[in-house]
Amino acid sequence: MGTVDSLKSETRSSSVLLPENSNSRQSFSRKSRILHSAKIYCLSVGKRFILYVVVAACFILAFISLNSKLSFETYDYSKAEFNWKYDPRSKGLVPYDNKLDDYNILLDAHSHTTSSDGRLSPKQLVDLAISNGYNAIIVSDHNTISGGLKAEKYAKEAHPNDIIVIPAMEYS
Repeated sequence: MGTVDSLKSETRSSSVLLPENSNSRQSFSRKSRILHSAKIYCLSVGKRFILYVVVAACFILAFISLNSKLSFETYDYSKAEFNWKYDPRSKGLVPYDNKLDDYNILLDAHSHTTSSDGRLSPKQLVDLAISNGYNAIIVSDHNTISGGLKAEKYAKEAHPNDIIVIPAMEYS
């Protein structure tokens, strides 16, 4: 019988914390469930945010390290030489229109020199074109025609029968 009396006293002491009616008990447990769910949601959002920050930091560090190690400006193109000769016709290059019997023009229709954003001088560009089997090129530097004129002058002097240079300008 001592246990029954102790249960009654525990019930009375807990009724101090929670009112006796059932509606307030349900609302308290509902509020605690909502708060618990909100707490779990906030923790999961926080974990995701930290994960995104860590991944973004890794990408930024990788980009910075690769960008500092891979510098494409380190090669000095002014010393490049093109001392080979390639004939694309010997490798089976044929015209698109099969009605043509023979063709005689291989044209690079868009090239730049160091006069704008190219990496080769006008002389090097002409030598490269000849080495790769072209017999005509259009040198179209950005907002200037000087690179094309220099290439044309060099081609006429050094390779009069090998290549035709057409100076042009690309407006940008």
